[in-house]
Amino acid sequence: MECESRFIWVLTQLVKRYSDTITNEQKPGNESKTIQKAREYIEDSFAQQVGLNDLARYVALSPYYFLRVFSAEVGMPPHAYLESVRIRHAQRLIRAGKSLAEVAVEVGFSSQSHMTRSFKKIIGVTPGQYAKD
Repeated sequence: MECESRFIWVLTQLVKRYSDTITNEQKPGNESKTIQKAREYIEDSFAQQVGLNDLARYVALSPYYFLRVFSAEVGMPPHAYLESVRIRHAQRLIRAGKSLAEVAVEVGFSSQSHMTRSFKKIIGVTPGQYAKD
């Protein structure tokens, strides 16, 4: 989802900068219920591969508009929110005594090292250090 988000953002910036036509972006409206629906979907599906296009389609918005309104409403892009949900669940599983490799797979990371990088970025310590505390 992060790659999709960054690609759409870069592509949009290029079009805005080099297009001969003036683009009028739709101003974010009151999509709180729509964004809540997307957040619930992420909460329920965090262990699966969740794509930006799939998520935008689920809430019936264009991927670019969805990315903009989600970021405005939540304060972070959808991929960062997904990562934070995964880390929150990883914390719970680590406290329950599961092995780090099992936790990584169960919460949807591609590898234990991917989980470790994300965990340290968000929590400030590695999962191993967290497990010892």
